Amino acid sequence: MKTRILISGGTGQMGRTLQEVLNREWPGSEVLALAHNQWDIADAEKGKEIFSSFRPDFVINTAAFTNVDLAEEQREAARRSNATGPAVLARLSNDFGTILIHYSTDYVFDGKKRTPYTETDAPAPVNYYGLTKWEGEKNIQQHTERYYIIRPAWIYSGYGRNFIRLVMDLARKNAVLRFINDQIGSPTSALDLARFTLFLMRERPGDYGIYHCSNLGEVSRFDQARAIVEILGLPVRVEPVLHTAFRQIAERPAYSVLSKEKIRRMFDWQVRPWRESLEHVLKTYYL
Repeated sequence: MKTRILISGGTGQMGRTLQEVLNREWPGSEVLALAHNQWDIADAEKGKEIFSSFRPDFVINTAAFTNVDLAEEQREAARRSNATGPAVLARLSNDFGTILIHYSTDYVFDGKKRTPYTETDAPAPVNYYGLTKWEGEKNIQQHTERYYIIRPAWIYSGYGRNFIRLVMDLARKNAVLRFINDQIGSPTSALDLARFTLFLMRERPGDYGIYHCSNLGEVSRFDQARAIVEILGLPVRVEPVLHTAFRQIAERPAYSVLSKEKIRRMFDWQVRPWRESLEHVLKTYYL
């Protein structure tokens, strides 16, 4: 019998990357990926209908309200997607015997540390987006025991709107690009995240809990943008600026690097350096 995998947010960059990886690396699985206009994960009745019909072994939640600044203004919508939706998924997963995989964020942390955040560090979000994502984590843990909560950061891919496309679009219109260099994180290749997700499903059933999964290294958006420009050979200059040079409605953590020691120790998972993964994505999708 084929393993049935249900994906929410199927047309987003993570949903599309998951489908690509699953189709290529787990052809024996049966995947149903639904866009937001097909399935609002906070709609319990619609969710019950989908679970009853498809009977998923796994549900992977990639649906989220991800605009950090807009979340400060559209709080009800952000909470519905990031907190209420995961609660509904957790209850449905518990009722139908489904394993839930949920993507959270590095923004559950306040950025006051100067060493990478571990899975046991206490969340203390500094913006409403981070607060709703943390509430989503707590709701999942309250309503089901069979879950993987994966925290990535700064996800980019070959699909949709992401940081690579932002840099490319700006480079078409400007000779000089300015990016923030005083907010530090650890970028995540959607391909690497999808492969780690596949690994958990196929190889580590039962090792439930919270895991950090991003690439190795500590970088700013300036560092990341400069690398994209260099690898693509774009004829622009990239300059560093402080975050105060831009109007950001929501506060961001100054430091949100995620420690990958847990997945390296538990699973011997080989975490790739951020630039290596970036080059791979650029050469696969953009060159």
